[in-house]
Amino acid sequence: MVKKVAVINDLSGFGKCSLTAALPALAAMGVQCCPLPTAILSAQTAFDHFYCDPRDEYVPRFADEWEKLGASFDGIYTGFFTNTAQIDAMCDFIDRFRKDGIEVLVDPILGDDGEPYKYYTDELREGVFSLISRATIITPNLTELCLLTGRGYSDFESMDQVQAFDAVRQMCTELADSHENGSLSVLATGILYQKEGQDMIATGILSDGSWDLFEAPRLPASFSGTGDLYASIIIGGAVLGMTIAESVRLAGKFVTAALEDSIREQVYPPEGTNFEPYLSILTDGVKHYWQTNR
Repeated sequence: MVKKVAVINDLSGFGKCSLTAALPALAAMGVQCCPLPTAILSAQTAFDHFYCDPRDEYVPRFADEWEKLGASFDGIYTGFFTNTAQIDAMCDFIDRFRKDGIEVLVDPILGDDGEPYKYYTDELREGVFSLISRATIITPNLTELCLLTGRGYSDFESMDQVQAFDAVRQMCTELADSHENGSLSVLATGILYQKEGQDMIATGILSDGSWDLFEAPRLPASFSGTGDLYASIIIGGAVLGMTIAESVRLAGKFVTAALEDSIREQVYPPEGTNFEPYLSILTDGVKHYWQTNR
């Protein structure tokens, strides 16, 4: 049976992020994406001009109609929200469709590059904790990890590599330990540092009490939507039975290829990456997983 993931996120006409990233990534992995828009945008918010139409009513109405259909999901992935009402609706959606064995990924979209997003409020932060209490996986970047744990992002400027990794591990452990079921996997993305004079980026993974770190050279550009692709691959891998480490490796290979192409082609960063030619990486990665695990 094809696995199904309900993806609660925004839909942008321009800028390959959120739902327009999740749909092709999950499809390439052989997973059905059931989209539920939280907002409709002419272009994603990194563009100079955009129209945004929040659709607060969509989450509860979709939930009602999907319940009538007897719908069930193997995974739920929550992304962009515009207010606490949408967070409350996401929590209700999870409660209504959660079942034993379901994977719930929460991307706590609160900030980046050391700064909270312009819509950030303490109330939204508290709402995110309600989502996290229902999650099995969360994917905060370093800024969001700091916002959720109360640590200052600027503290990392005076840390060496070992100190920074230790601080990230402590923050991940704090979030995991506070989880009501004690079964939360925390993926901390976007950890920037230097190693032997080279700019590097890492993802820290705390899962089942173990800590792993995945390092890669940092490419000289930043594009919108890479975090959405990353999270989509993580939830796709989770419902297929892949370990988080396996999903992270696959996501890293795919996103790196898309980034390298986009740098060569000098893509305008808010447009997102040229990921479409590399979707076969995801398909081949899943095929290899099935061949080695059957």
